[in-house]
Amino acid sequence: MKMVFIASVGLLLTTVAHGTSAQTTEVTPQSLAGAWVQQGMKCAENSFTIVYLPDGRSYAGLTAKGFSIGGFYKIQGKLLTVSIKTEPAFRRGTPYEDKYLTETKLVTRMTRDRIDFNYPGNRNPDLITPSFARCPEGPGAEPWFPKLRYGGFAQERRKIPAAR
Repeated sequence: MKMVFIASVGLLLTTVAHGTSAQTTEVTPQSLAGAWVQQGMKCAENSFTIVYLPDGRSYAGLTAKGFSIGGFYKIQGKLLTVSIKTEPAFRRGTPYEDKYLTETKLVTRMTRDRIDFNYPGNRNPDLITPSFARCPEGPGAEPWFPKLRYGGFAQERRKIPAAR
């Protein structure tokens, strides 16, 4: 009984300590807009970053090399559908050369700085997708490594192609 009480107090303190950042957010283009990295990755290193823009465009790639994958996304309730194409140099001679590859994910939880996904209809507990954390726009802490500093995504934003 004492252990249950201690665990309950710990859970309560953890929830209170997170404050408003633990509040769930409605999934909208505005709340999704920004750069996101997978759990355990650093924004500052040559890591795979996904960028969602408020106008429905989406880009991804290694931060040091630029964004070689581009496309668009749609939000329907908690479903996020992303359709992408890679750079033509990577697609030549493949059956996907002129097609978009589409993936639909279910947003299970979204806060201002974190997003958790699953696949619609997934009943397999072993099939999971890692969480993503938002890279700060300006200088700040790395999302998964709070003791490390990050210069901000604003400096990488110039690598995103302009809207057509």
